[in-house]
Amino acid sequence: MDGLKGCFPDYDKISQVRVEVKHDLTRKLKINCTEDGTHYLDLISTVEELVDLLHLIGKDRLTICINYDGATITFSAGNNKKATDVTITILPFQSDCTDGEWNFWEKLARESSCLLTIAYMPHPDSPEVFKRSFWVPFGPALRELQTYGIQIFDGKAAGGMQKRREGRHPDKVISVLFIMRSDMQGHWYIFDIGGMRDVEKMFCMCCTELLTDHRAGSWFKIVTVTESDNLITFCEKHRIVMDSIQRSE
Repeated sequence: MDGLKGCFPDYDKISQVRVEVKHDLTRKLKINCTEDGTHYLDLISTVEELVDLLHLIGKDRLTICINYDGATITFSAGNNKKATDVTITILPFQSDCTDGEWNFWEKLARESSCLLTIAYMPHPDSPEVFKRSFWVPFGPALRELQTYGIQIFDGKAAGGMQKRREGRHPDKVISVLFIMRSDMQGHWYIFDIGGMRDVEKMFCMCCTELLTDHRAGSWFKIVTVTESDNLITFCEKHRIVMDSIQRSE
C-alpha cells in the first residue's frame, strides 16, 4: 500500500471539488424553482452555453426542439407518483450542413442521452401544469429568443442577450426556429385543445374526428397547385417550412 500513497485524492478534497462544481453549474445555468416545486433552467443562458459548447457559432440559423412528456416514475398501491420532464435539443438546419455534418447531428438528435433536461415538474402533465410550470417561466424567454435570436459577441454566445439588453450591438445574430414535440396527449395540453375534456369532443388537432367516431383521421391532404404558384407562395399559403422539402437534382 505504501507504493500507492499519494495516488488517491483526499476525501475532503473530493467533497470540496464536488461542491465547487455544483455551485459553478448553478451559477452558469441559473437553476430556479417555482412555488409548486418545479425546477427549471434559465432558457436563454442554457441555449447560449449549448451553442458555444457545440461549436454552432458559424451557423446563421438553428432549430431548438422542446420535448414535453409526462411519465409515471414509481408505482404503489393506489398512489402512483407521476412527473413531467421538459428537454431540449439544438440542431442546425440540414440544408446548412454537409452530408457528413448532418449524419453527426441526426445521430445526436436520436440519442436520448443527448437530450438536456431544462425543467422537472413533480406533477402529472395537464393544461394547468403546462401553463403555470412551462409558459410562466419559459414564455418570456421563448418570445425574446424568437424576436432577437442568439446574440454573438466576440465569437461567443454566452451572455449575449444580456449585452443586447444593455444596448450593445452584436457582431452576429443566429435566428431560432422552435419546434414543440410531444405525444398526442401532451399536444392536447400544450395547445389546450382536443382530448377527452374537449367541449366539442374533438379528438385530434389535425382533423375533424370526434371522440365518438372511433376512427382514425388522415394526416394527408391533396392540394392542387396552380400555375401562378411558386415554391415560396405555396409554402406560405399552406404553412410549410421550405427546408423540409427535399430538392431533386
